[in-house]
Amino acid sequence: MQWIRIGSSLLCFSLLTACSGQSSADKLTKELDSVKSWTATAHMVGDAWIKGTVPEAYAKETLSKTQEELQKETETLKLADSAPGHSQILEQLKQLKDTVAQMSKAVEQKDQQAMNQQIQQLSSQEQTISTLFKQQAGGHE
Repeated sequence: MQWIRIGSSLLCFSLLTACSGQSSADKLTKELDSVKSWTATAHMVGDAWIKGTVPEAYAKETLSKTQEELQKETETLKLADSAPGHSQILEQLKQLKDTVAQMSKAVEQKDQQAMNQQIQQLSSQEQTISTLFKQQAGGHE
């Protein structure tokens, strides 16, 4: 239950930050906040699934929703201005979605080792995309 509350809190934070943002840097920051929130949600549900504190159905549904939201962020960013590093951000988002898909597959196959590997990959990708967003937004986060 704790994981559900934390995930819900992160989602609420993401929705609250979505209500503001006028400048290009603000919009990019909003997108980064959303990506970070969904990445954290995937990470938490993966950890909770490994520990057996969330059911398989919940883990699969949450990971599926995460993939959908990352796809929405990708579409939003595709429409944004093409600044230096823009294509790298889009590529990293694709890799994040692929990793979350592999997490779903690990749940389906009941493969905790694969889930651990994907969680590590997810953490690394989140650091990379955060750096790219900061560079494109001019260091504003």
